[in-house]
Amino acid sequence: MHSLLRAGRYIFAIALIADSILQIRIGEFIICRPPAWPFHFNGSAIWAYVSAGIFIITALSVIINHKAAMPLLLLSGALLILYAVVPFLKGTVMDAFKLQFRTNEFKCLAMSGGMFMLAATFAKQAPSPNSLPVLSGRVLLALFFLIAGIQHFQYVEFVESLIPAFIPAHEFWTYFTAIALLAGGIGILINKTLYPAALLSGIMIFCWFGMLHIPRAMITPKGDDEWKGVFESLAFSGLFFAMAGIKRLSKKS
Repeated sequence: MHSLLRAGRYIFAIALIADSILQIRIGEFIICRPPAWPFHFNGSAIWAYVSAGIFIITALSVIINHKAAMPLLLLSGALLILYAVVPFLKGTVMDAFKLQFRTNEFKCLAMSGGMFMLAATFAKQAPSPNSLPVLSGRVLLALFFLIAGIQHFQYVEFVESLIPAFIPAHEFWTYFTAIALLAGGIGILINKTLYPAALLSGIMIFCWFGMLHIPRAMITPKGDDEWKGVFESLAFSGLFFAMAGIKRLSKKS
C-alpha cells in the first residue's frame, strides 16, 4: 500500500471519530451538516447516538484495515440519500446550482463520493483511478471544489471574515484560495494532473485545518460549528491524500 493512501485512510478515520464524538456531545446528527428534514422527526438524539456509533465502528475498521469496504459503501449510500434526495425535494440543491450561498449539500455529496472511493481501496487489487468508485469520488469532490471556488469570488467579504487576524492580506488569500480550489477541481478530473492536484489539494486543506479552523474553534465561545469545520477539513484532507495514493499505486501496477 502506498504511504499516501495509508495516511489518507488514517487521517479520514481519525476525523470521522472526532466528528462522531462531537455529535454525541451535542446530541444531534451533525455529520456533514444535514439539511432540515421536510417533516417532523422524533428521536433525533437517539438517532444521533446510534449513527455516531456506526461511524466510529466504520472508522475503526478503516484503521485496523479489516472489513471496512462494506460499511463505507453503506454509509456512502446513506449520506447520498440524506444529502441529495432530501435537499432536492426541498429545492436547495437547485438553489446551490443557482450559486446561492449554499455549499453544505455539495460538501456532503463530496464526502459520500470520498467514502465510495475509499471503500475501493480495500479490494484485493489496487483500484484504478478510472474505476467507478474512484471516479465517482473524483467527480463529486471536484464538483464541490468548483462550487466553493466560484463562491469565493462571489462572497469575498464573507470569506475574508473567516481568515484569522494573524494572517495578513486577507483579500489576496481569498482570491488565491478561489483559484486554488478551481485548479484543484479541474486537476483531479484530468488523469495526467490527478496526482499533483490531489496531493496539493490535500496539503492545502490540511493547512486550513491547522492555520484556520483550529484557531477559530479555540477562540469562539461555544464554537461547536467551528469544531465541525475542524473535523471536516481534516477528513477532506485525508480523502485527497488517499486519492493521490490511489494514483501512485496505479502507476506501479
